[in-house]
Parts: sequence; C-alpha cells; structure tokens
Amino acid sequence: MIKDKIILTVLACLSIAFFINAHHAKRNILNGDSWGYYTYLTALFIHHDHGDYTKSVAATRKYYAEFPDQHSDVYGLYHLIPETNKELIKYTSGVAILLVPTFLMAHAYQHFMHLDADGYAPIYNLAAGIAVILWCFIGAYFLLRLLKKYFSKEVAWFTLISLIFGTNVLYNMLLVPVMSHALLFSLYSIFLYLVDSYYTSKSAKKMIWIGLVAGLITLIRLNELYTVLILLLWNIKNVRELKTRFHFLFSNFKHYFLAAAFALLPLLPQMYYWKKYAGHLIFNAYLGETFHFGSPQIWNGLTSFNNGWLIWTPIMLLALMGLFIKWKKDVALMATLIILPIHIYIIYSWHCWNYINGFGSRPMEHVYPLLALGLASFYTFVVLQKNKLIRYGILTLAYFLIFLNLFQVYQSNIGVLRSEFCTRAQYMASLFQTKFSHRIMIGRASNEWQPSKSTFLKTIKIFDFEEQGYWHRDSTLAHQSQYCFFDNSPHLFLDTFDVATDFDKANYIKISCMAYFKDDIAPKTAAYETPRIYIQFKDEAFNNLENDRGFYPFQFCNNPDFSFYHTGEPFHWGHAYFYLKNRKHAKYAILGIWNGAQDKWYMDDLKIEAFN
Repeated sequence: MIKDKIILTVLACLSIAFFINAHHAKRNILNGDSWGYYTYLTALFIHHDHGDYTKSVAATRKYYAEFPDQHSDVYGLYHLIPETNKELIKYTSGVAILLVPTFLMAHAYQHFMHLDADGYAPIYNLAAGIAVILWCFIGAYFLLRLLKKYFSKEVAWFTLISLIFGTNVLYNMLLVPVMSHALLFSLYSIFLYLVDSYYTSKSAKKMIWIGLVAGLITLIRLNELYTVLILLLWNIKNVRELKTRFHFLFSNFKHYFLAAAFALLPLLPQMYYWKKYAGHLIFNAYLGETFHFGSPQIWNGLTSFNNGWLIWTPIMLLALMGLFIKWKKDVALMATLIILPIHIYIIYSWHCWNYINGFGSRPMEHVYPLLALGLASFYTFVVLQKNKLIRYGILTLAYFLIFLNLFQVYQSNIGVLRSEFCTRAQYMASLFQTKFSHRIMIGRASNEWQPSKSTFLKTIKIFDFEEQGYWHRDSTLAHQSQYCFFDNSPHLFLDTFDVATDFDKANYIKISCMAYFKDDIAPKTAAYETPRIYIQFKDEAFNNLENDRGFYPFQFCNNPDFSFYHTGEPFHWGHAYFYLKNRKHAKYAILGIWNGAQDKWYMDDLKIEAFN
C-alpha cells in the first residue's frame, strides 16, 4: 500500500494546487452555506459570539462587503429564535469539527506573522479548502483498500479514479469545498472499510471507530441516520443470512451498544448548542424549509438538466448497471438495494430538490462509496469480455465520461457552465465550449435551441411605436424616428397571433428589439430580475400549452461576449433577439412583457419575423 499512498498523495497535492489557483477558491468560506458550516469555528475560537454573530459578520465583511443581512432572507444562514432571543446557525457543526486541525494551523500562522487573526483572512480560506481535499483523499485511501480486497488492483484503481475525477465529487472538493457532500463521501468510504473489517475481525475496537464515524455522518446531516442499515446489511445476500445476522447481533450486543454509545459522542456538543441557543436538545433549525414526502421530485432529481444526477454524472449509470452483475462477493448489494431507494426518496422530497449550485445532485455523493462496488463489478465484467470491440468500446466510453466531467468542472471554474437552473438547450449549447455564445445565453434564458442558419420568410409585425394610441410613448430616447416604448408596468400583453395564419409555414419565430435603460435603474444581480419579453402558446380554449418562452433584452446592452451573467449597462442601446420553434399544433400565441421589478425601461423597433 506504500505505492498507493504515494499516488494518492501526489493526486492530493495536484488538487490543492488547482484549488489555490481557482478563482472561485477566494471566497469559498465567505458566503452561502459554507459560511454557516465554518463560522462555528470563528465564533468559538476567535470572536466568542455564538448566539449573536455580530463580530463574525463584521469580520466577514472586511473581505466580502456584499455579505447579506441574514434576517432579510427566510432561508438565511442563521435565525433569531424567539424563545431564547439568540441567533442560531441553521447548520450542524460536523463540517466545522473536520476543519479544526487546519483552522488552528492557519490561526497560529496569523498570530506568528502578526497578521489579522480574524478567521476570514485568505489563509483561513486556504486552510478550509485544503482540509476538505485532504479528507477526500483519506477517504479515497480506505475505499481503495476495500475495493482491492474484492477486485483486482487495476479495477480498484480505475473505480476510484472514476469516482473522484468522473463525478461531482471533484467539483465539490475543489470549487465549493466547505460543504458537507465531499466530506460525507470521505466518511462513508471510511465507514464501509471499518464495517467490512469488523465482520472479518469481530474486534470491539473497530466498533468504537464505526460508532464515531457514524456519529459524525449523522451530525453532518441528520437524515443520514439510516447509515446504521449498512452495519446491519453488510455482506447479507438473502433472508436466511439476515436471520443469521440478527442472531450475531444479539450474541455480540455489547459491540453494537459500544458503537451506539460512541456514535452519540459527536452529537453531544450539538445538542448542548441547541439547548443553549434554541431551548431544545433536539431542534430543527431549517426554519421555513421542509420535506414534501407526498410529492417527491425523483424523476427530476435523477434526469433533469437542472442539476439532475445522471445528466451531470452519467458515469454513475455504469455503477447502477453493475448492481445487477454477479461478482464474487456481493458484500454491499443488499445494503445498496435497500439504502439507495431510501436515500433517493428522502433527498428528492426536500423542497429544494435541485439543491441549487452543486454541479449535479450533490447529496448523491454520499452513496458513491456504496455504488463503488457496483461500478467495480461493472468494470470487472467489461474486462472479462472476450469480444474486444465490446471491451474496448465500453472502456473508451468510461474514459470519455471521466474526460467530460473534468472538462465540465473546468467550464464551471471559468464560469461558462452552470448546472443550477440549467436547461437542455443551454447544456447542449455549452458542450465543449470555453466561451459564452448567443446560443448558450438564450438556451439558459428560454430553453430554446438557436439555429445556426435560417432563411427569412416574412415579417409578421413591427412595433415602431410611432402611431398614436401606443401607451407610454417616449420622445426623448427613441432609437430611430420620434418615439419609443417606455413603461414600468409589471405585466403587459402586446399582441395575439393566430398561429396557423400569422406564423403560416414558419419553423422558427424570431423576436427582436432595441432595448435601453438609464443609470437611475439599478443593474440587477441576475439578468432574470430584469424585464422579459416572451411568447405563450395557447390552445383553442386559450389554455397554456407549455411554459412561456422568452428572453431578457437588457442582457444584450453592451454584452458582446453574450455572458449570461451580464445584466446590461446603462446608456447603451442593445440589439436583442432570440428564435423559438413554431408550435404548429397551437392555435394562438400571446406576445407579452413581464417586468416584476417594475423597472422603467425603453424599447424600440420590436419585430416578429418568420424563418425556416
């Protein structure tokens, strides 16, 4: 295993080097969930402001002035608890516990160098990210040992490489590292190794470690309590063996009791924290957030382009296939077949089933160590194939999926690719691109594929706003002629079209206009808060046939690179346009404007054109 340790150490060092150079790494503890996980440490060791967090917030704003007021957000990182009149971090402290060693090293360095030892200086950020990377590779080491016990060395290594570099573990390890998911991947890897070792040695000492790791897993995410099922179901292949396991459990009850006792230890500080600042030993701090067990979004969670698991981590399809391939010891099969559906049901019952930023479905990383055995089983099956075309074809596919993941993590790092709220059209337009394009920007805004070539058929309608009768005309900023459109209404309908008559034989409809805003309209943090022009297709009874399709004209104001982060610059007329497929089965099409923020904005030369 010396050689394995050297290779893993080199990979860890390369990962740390990438993390240091990634521009996303500069802010990874200063906002979002990461701040909530991490601030247990600064509040305890530096600012002593648990229950208040005023000093921790002030220290954060030295480096990230935009850190928001958490009381203005219903899903804020901490909440005021009326019963105690204290502030409570909604996250548990498990992630913070794993960051303690590198945090203290960074803190000692700041003191020694007479620098700001405030907990949020760049060195602390660096230390937190390095901690997550090191934990991931510690977990990888134990997972590799487990895999090598049941599979060949080559299969074990290829499986491990697939999991780290071919899945979203890499993204959550390098680009948003101070989160729970990559750490849970590591802890589950260690846990499986310990459980397997226990049933080989029957050692009480192993049960102590099993309890501690299980306690940490549960502390990090309380719904992971079903971890205990792995201990019960490991190396069980049928009902008869399950009965034998229960007999073993009762005859070795002291061992299991020992594990339970040590599993409770990591939970005690959290229970003390809840009691002191919330008034209860057990407290749900995710106020206003809940599970919807009656309507889980399982299909979306697995297959949606909006962070769907198998869309963004397709190599795990091979792992699922491996579950149904016989291999020499089905040690994890029963546990996986029972725990995986439970896990999927629970995580996709959460109100925010797409989990926002995460390069795919980040909670699925927790079960990758279990699925690793299925993936190794699949690779073993492939290697043993006598047909070279099948063998090398599937292995080439696996290499391609690893490369795809690496490239998409790179795209995420440079900002060209975002998985949250992604659409099919955006995903397809982004494939292997390193720069923004009109096709990517419109794909994200409307989920409409933009044709590379088109043939003009006819102009359906032009709104030049010169004729009398148009509402809110303005004569001071017209792009051409005398008047332009000016309005701040939240919602307007501009026109209704008969699809069969007005759109006739067109395959595509093009909407274009000139858009403008002044400096007294504050640029938004997201383009999707700015005015939007859309078309809604209707049936004969005027019912909606699908979600409306539209675009955000301000994105085009001085945005030559078509960045979808761009929200427009004032004092620039921008030529805005997008194509959408003609829904020939529809009866009517409504052209409208949505302006939820009620901005005062200007538009001219709005055109509706037909193309093939």
